[in-house]
Amino acid sequence: MPKRKKSEPSTSHDSNYDEPWKAFIVNHFRAFLNVYFAGMAGNVDWNTEPVFDPTEVSQFLGTAKRRNKFVDVIVQVTLLTGEQQIVLLHFEVQTNYSSDLGKRLYLLNCGLQWQFPEYDVVSLVIRTDLARKWEQLTYHFELDEYSLNAKFPTCKISENLKTTWVDDFTLPVMVARAQIEALRTSSDAEARYEAKKQLIRMLYEHKYERDEVLEILRYLDWMMHLSEDLERRLREELKAIKSERFPEMTEYITSWERFAKEEGKEEGKAEMVLRLLQKSCGELSESQQKRVSALAGDQLERLFDAALAFTSLDDLSNWLEKHGA
Repeated sequence: MPKRKKSEPSTSHDSNYDEPWKAFIVNHFRAFLNVYFAGMAGNVDWNTEPVFDPTEVSQFLGTAKRRNKFVDVIVQVTLLTGEQQIVLLHFEVQTNYSSDLGKRLYLLNCGLQWQFPEYDVVSLVIRTDLARKWEQLTYHFELDEYSLNAKFPTCKISENLKTTWVDDFTLPVMVARAQIEALRTSSDAEARYEAKKQLIRMLYEHKYERDEVLEILRYLDWMMHLSEDLERRLREELKAIKSERFPEMTEYITSWERFAKEEGKEEGKAEMVLRLLQKSCGELSESQQKRVSALAGDQLERLFDAALAFTSLDDLSNWLEKHGA
């Protein structure tokens, strides 16, 4: 058995974590909240459509030079209270934990609360790092009789995968698995190959529906990039496994091959952006769909961020014209 060869992280083919998380939270918000923050989900009035990055909030974050510096999503929801209370849920995804995170979150929360006093702002944290020891995220300051305490609900996905999510193979948890395996194998190409193969085998073994398989495969491809030769080897090995043990999965693998190619990855990203646009702007014309699908990867990512604040098809048209798309 040859020794496993470790490879250095690649700057040109490295995995992308920010955009997949944003796409996942926006496109599967209710499922996400039910799994990651179940208590919070129980307080939301799901009869009222959530609004992602309300325009004025997005503008404020842009002015504060906050947008894109960290992975964050802000959504306006209505609570199940007699007053139909509206709050801003601020989600922060942290791949690298820092000791000043509590204070930074507290300051951002205060800034949002000050700027938008008509809302209550709730900051929630998704910690995707690999740290073994962790505590509930808090911020505390005390001087003489003055005392300040802030506590932020925190979902530590590596911990949940060992405990409450061990037997959970739903989309929200599979995204968490992809994130952890991507980080764990960031400098070991062969280990990433094996991890990605095992995650895909889970899809076969748990009999997912075709659309669910393709959805999860897109996130795996987005988060767990492999070199072209390893991607080709993975497809060939999975074909052999499939024909031997999972013959009913033929159609799924054939469909996935489109997304395993470089142009297919862009197609998968475009599909997720189109889904977000339909939620925020309404039904797109065939012409608009073609224009969005033709965008390059970096343009798709910029459009995804901008689309969080879109409220109409005019917003999309203006963006496409402005960026010459």
